[in-house]
Amino acid sequence: MENIDWKILESKPIFHSNFDHSLFKDKILIMVATHWHLDLIKKSFKSILDIVEKRDDVYLTVIDNASESPIKTYLKTLKNKRVEINFVDENLGRAAVFNNYLKTYVNESNLPEIIVVIDPDITFSIKDFEYLVQGVKNLPKIGMLSMRYKKNICNPESNLFFRPKNMKGKDGNLYHVSLPFMSNVAGGIFGIKGRILPKDLNYRIFPKKIYDVYAFDDASLHDVLKRKGYKNGYLNGTEATHHKSGAEFISD
Repeated sequence: MENIDWKILESKPIFHSNFDHSLFKDKILIMVATHWHLDLIKKSFKSILDIVEKRDDVYLTVIDNASESPIKTYLKTLKNKRVEINFVDENLGRAAVFNNYLKTYVNESNLPEIIVVIDPDITFSIKDFEYLVQGVKNLPKIGMLSMRYKKNICNPESNLFFRPKNMKGKDGNLYHVSLPFMSNVAGGIFGIKGRILPKDLNYRIFPKKIYDVYAFDDASLHDVLKRKGYKNGYLNGTEATHHKSGAEFISD
């Protein structure tokens, strides 16, 4: 996969979905890519499916990157009219399949209000998810907004040297956002406004130029949005748990 031009991967006909994508319009779209670690997938999907069950404005798109049979079997058990499961025959990585999917199925006519990307090794509460969505929706110049992470050995935050920035939302509330210095926001869980996709990203939520499977996904989005004047950061008052980092695993 290394050094493959993005146009090749993002134009491959890899999806054959019968889902009614017009339903995404002005809703919240959660996107998850799966490939390995069934135990972590089950743990993470407990958090995600709790959101789908509670809120009728949330849709979930799962893209399975050529996982082994037990993961495919588990995903096929997820029966909900607002959950779409896509199986891809080759592990192209998160960035390639997300960009390909968005270019194939999302446009101005069905643009979600908010897109939330979640890695399948993250858990969080409904309350924190709702506060994250509230922040993405109401902060005018926010780009990539993540939850804060539990302070464990898998915490991906870096370079948060300065006090949180106080940002006034359109809803009149004050939000406290920690902005990383000389580092990108970790992309285990983050939200962006849907209108950013066509306006600033050309429907490429991870705007990489050269592909390897997983490297630099989050940095590519962070850097483009920062250059365009958006603030990228972590929303204080939320907490996600990251359960895997390299060889490290957290079971709680």
